[in-house]
Amino acid sequence: GRQALKRYPALPSTSKLLPRWEAWLERRGERPSVDDQRAAAEVEFFRPDRAAAAKRLESVLKSLGGPERAAVGQRLGEMLRAARRFAEAEAALARADRVAEYATDRPPRARIALERARVARDAGQLERAASLFEKAAEFSVEPSLRELAFWERARDLEQRGEWKRARADYARVAALGLARGSDAAFRAGLLWYVEGEPDSARALWARSGSEGAAFWSAVSRRGSDRAAADSALAALSARSGYSFYRSAARDTLGLTGRPAGVAPAPSVGTGDETLALARDLIAIGELQDAAAILQRWYAGDPRLISSSRSVPRRPGALLEASRLAYAAGRPSLGIQIARRAVESVPESSAVERWAMVPWAYPPAYDALVSARADTGASAPLDRALLLALIWQESKFDAAARSRSNAIGLMQLKPAVARSMARMRGVGPAPGEAGLLDPATNIRFGARLLADLSRTFDGQVTLILAAYNAGPASAARWRRPETIGGEALEAELFEYAETQDYVKSILAARQAYRELAPRAAGEMGARATGRGR
Repeated sequence: GRQALKRYPALPSTSKLLPRWEAWLERRGERPSVDDQRAAAEVEFFRPDRAAAAKRLESVLKSLGGPERAAVGQRLGEMLRAARRFAEAEAALARADRVAEYATDRPPRARIALERARVARDAGQLERAASLFEKAAEFSVEPSLRELAFWERARDLEQRGEWKRARADYARVAALGLARGSDAAFRAGLLWYVEGEPDSARALWARSGSEGAAFWSAVSRRGSDRAAADSALAALSARSGYSFYRSAARDTLGLTGRPAGVAPAPSVGTGDETLALARDLIAIGELQDAAAILQRWYAGDPRLISSSRSVPRRPGALLEASRLAYAAGRPSLGIQIARRAVESVPESSAVERWAMVPWAYPPAYDALVSARADTGASAPLDRALLLALIWQESKFDAAARSRSNAIGLMQLKPAVARSMARMRGVGPAPGEAGLLDPATNIRFGARLLADLSRTFDGQVTLILAAYNAGPASAARWRRPETIGGEALEAELFEYAETQDYVKSILAARQAYRELAPRAAGEMGARATGRGR
């Protein structure tokens, strides 16, 4: 029990174990040690019961001193911030900072200052947060922590519209030449571009070397050198797969991605004994066991009988495993494995990669989606968009549940469904159990999208941003037409999470439009949701 708490604090089964483990200790006449309490606090945090987690750490602090007290105090501050108890978080971090200062230990002080900056930011004390980010960078002896402090401040400044200050911090990050250097150069280039300085933008994009930099550098040249710009966009669009920038390049040029005549790759047996076992389990209806075996195989579990003779990274074996995951009713696992299969093929083998791409975009619940989609020319709720949104939200796992209690295929919260049932006449309020039903979930999710479409005049980027971050946030981000259209709008949403969310759905939408997979396709009946 003790090892499970320490090694797997985020697993639901560990959360159930915790009270039993404490009862076992009590029967033995033992009390949890300091290390035990710290491990238990992490389990409570991931449950999530952040108040209980903080209470445990507060009790632990009474028995600690020196650097260990500073480390636990910092973690307590992080937990209190996650619980949005900002004043208490700041007090805990201030105490930890005093301990670290007394020990003249600069690295802990840098990490504590970074967390204090996050508390101030989340509490709306934006200038104080900016000052504390600077302090964290000043204290840091680790270049990676200094990079993180400047990066987070740059993101905050960009979200606040202080683009000049944001560019300065992005420049600091790029100058460090570490993991975020390319991203920092890219973001700084975008900020120059939207302010009408394409030459400055391109100088930074040349340092980034990312797909995004290549896309926007080409777009920025279309007015002055259309032939060269479109040639660069064509080269990007010819790359296999449906990343956001490859898809955006195709949209810009009016091209399609997948070459004509390339059929989906067939799934063939590889002789792998573990995959054969999973196939036999599926044949006799033991789907849960089959899925567990496939998950262990994909994770490279060395205990599996065939692990010494199979190479799970080979495209053929991955494709077979993906098919079996779909057949076992685990589309999210099937998608994950299929994407790994595509990535395992070199970019130079474009035809082979394109043949595998369809496996990552299954036609799950196609009949339900098609029944709810509005395919009118002026409506954004086309079938491809609905499939792409479900692909992003749940990877077609009808039982998916987020930490915020969003449920099912389209990740709806019960409170939202109740409000829609009361105000929109969608049907009786479904409750949590009802939202686990695919038909009910899609009906309510499609209606929510339709409502958002009317609110935002059919502008897809804002509809998706509202679905992710709420209508109030999306309304705040609404802008007049920009020089970059839909793609640039997606780049400039306030929250980085929303940017990634919208871009991922736009790319998946193109995949579903081009591949147009149908429920009778190659993935198998269980992958489609038929019969559920």
